[in-house]
Amino acid sequence: ARRAAPVDPAQVVASISKMSWNLRSSRAAAPVDMHEVGQDMLYFIQRHIDRELTEEEGLPLTWFDALTAIRAAGGEMRVHALCEALGEVPSSLSRRLDRMEDEGLVRRRATPQPDDRRAVTVSLTAGGRAIWRDANVRYRRLVQQGFAQHLTDTDIAALQRVWGKLGR
Repeated sequence: ARRAAPVDPAQVVASISKMSWNLRSSRAAAPVDMHEVGQDMLYFIQRHIDRELTEEEGLPLTWFDALTAIRAAGGEMRVHALCEALGEVPSSLSRRLDRMEDEGLVRRRATPQPDDRRAVTVSLTAGGRAIWRDANVRYRRLVQQGFAQHLTDTDIAALQRVWGKLGR
């Protein structure tokens, strides 16, 4: 497997500075789609973390996210609730869970409910919990090394303020 290039903080800062300049210079001109800007930044970060987790832990970010959501729910949850938590469509998540189950990370079992006789619950296996722990350590290091260590408390507060305003 090819080793992913590390995130260059200078590149991230340059990209953000360029976006910032474009935003300031375009206030009187064409409107800027802040949703698109946010999506681009999120995609950049997710792509880097996905590459690193896949190469180092053998666990794609989408699998890590699913394991994280299940773990946060106490180690098991209904597939419908997992779809909602991840913002996924059932067919896409079902295929992912098939592969995760084949790898021994999760187990699914039918848990019929009065309102849904087809309900299925997915739970972490011991192997799923172990790989999540390892991947979580790596995930936190990636966020710290690639991003958080380059931001001051003031930077973080400013980002929270800006994204809070945009989320209104």
